Amino acid sequence: MIFFDLDGTLFDDDANVRGAVATYCRVFKADLPCDVEAFQVRWREALERWFDRYLRKEISMQEQRRARIREFTPGVSDAEADRRFQVYLDAYVADWRIFDDVLPALDALRDHRLGVITNGQIEQQRSKMTRTGLAGKFEMMVVSEEVGVPKPEAPIFVEACRRAGLPPWDCWYIGDRLATDALAATDAGLRGVWLNRNPAVPSDPRVPTIRSLAELPALVRAA
Repeated sequence: MIFFDLDGTLFDDDANVRGAVATYCRVFKADLPCDVEAFQVRWREALERWFDRYLRKEISMQEQRRARIREFTPGVSDAEADRRFQVYLDAYVADWRIFDDVLPALDALRDHRLGVITNGQIEQQRSKMTRTGLAGKFEMMVVSEEVGVPKPEAPIFVEACRRAGLPPWDCWYIGDRLATDALAATDAGLRGVWLNRNPAVPSDPRVPTIRSLAELPALVRAA
């Protein structure tokens, strides 16, 4: 069984976030605390920080969304925070896309069982799969919200293997984050692979590294 991460591995989340933030900046340009490029960086930092708190069950999804808005417009009401976030969310959903190397790689691996292990909300992650045409390519998707444990915790990887009816050592896991994906999967007993698309970032000797999903079929065949 070959499991994939979703955001940043199959789904081009960085591009989608940047496009949605650009729309937010156009709509609320009078309220921006900095220039657009700096705002892009600060938005991503806020996203990571508050979404991690949601994954740890410290706050709800709606609370983390409002908290992100209030980092840039302090003191706004819940209703106004929700309105502003909806502008971002509508733009984010409208531009969902996958990386160019995804479909060719999946086609080359069509003789293998394929699955997804992802953090996030069940409804949103399933919608991403459906709207980008990925849903029919995979046998299963395991989402942190339904399991109750997010990556990088071992139980979500172990649960995915259990659902596949296979021991962890018979399963692969490919993701774009070294610690959260590749190393965490390896620690859970799977064959973790780091998808490192940035040529400026060196590989890590602890796990196999690929620079594109185009390299994955050969890696699997050679194992």
